[in-house]
Amino acid sequence: MTSFYKHWAAEKARFEKATGLKKPRDAEKGLSTAFGKHTGMTDRLKGCDQASAAFEAALDAYRAAMAKQYVQLSKAAKAYFSSAEAFDKASSSYQKVLADAFLDRKNKAEYNNELHILFGALISLKSDVLKERQRLAEQLLEHKPL
Repeated sequence: MTSFYKHWAAEKARFEKATGLKKPRDAEKGLSTAFGKHTGMTDRLKGCDQASAAFEAALDAYRAAMAKQYVQLSKAAKAYFSSAEAFDKASSSYQKVLADAFLDRKNKAEYNNELHILFGALISLKSDVLKERQRLAEQLLEHKPL
């Protein structure tokens, strides 16, 4: 980080070296000049330096906390991804079970209608699980710390 105070001090020194004179001062004539009344540029720039350093320290702490939170977020997302993959495999197997049951000639029409509805619900759930996986992946990328 650049020190504003050091920059100002260097510019004052450059000015004084180039002109052979002190920089102009905000001083009234008389007694106050003896006590060096001034605008406070140096103190204000030191204040800027301190506030900037405090901000940077707070930003570093924030980033560290966010990185720690991201690790937890990532673990939760990976757990979902694993569960979604397991569900996908199980639902694919169960789709075959439902299809075989549907082909059984002993079933009544009402039973087969319900099998058809159950099969549709399973397909819909697979789609929803996949959409949620995509949403979580996007959120994970969006919240990745810098």
